[in-house]
Amino acid sequence: MYSRDGYIALLTVLIVSVIAATTILILFVTSLNTTLNSGNVYEGKAARLLADACAELALQSITNGSSAPCPAPCEVAAAFSQGQCNIVEITDLGGGNNWRIRTTGSGVTNSVVKRVEIEAYRLRSGSAAVVTSWDEVVSF
Repeated sequence: MYSRDGYIALLTVLIVSVIAATTILILFVTSLNTTLNSGNVYEGKAARLLADACAELALQSITNGSSAPCPAPCEVAAAFSQGQCNIVEITDLGGGNNWRIRTTGSGVTNSVVKRVEIEAYRLRSGSAAVVTSWDEVVSF
């Protein structure tokens, strides 16, 4: 009779230990997954900011009048401490007044790439470019 009580106590301790170990393992995996996702969120923000930075450089180039159309693959790149951006394309859509700009940005690890497409016009050479659309796109 006493041996059965010991067996039940041992079995109870083993079951509780397995449940506790499983709970700890699930919490560890969830924590690791959250940490990895937060890194991708940071990379995504940096990539979008860098794509916007190259778009601003391209707009300034159009405004200065120094930018001839640069059809794809243009691949003008700029490196920053948070990553890099590329001006993929600066296309004259008609008469030197309507422009399409395509840029990409990626963070330090290059795990996330963001793409921005802009359409703008300017009234005359040397005038400021007026943006008509500025969108993040999935692909070009």
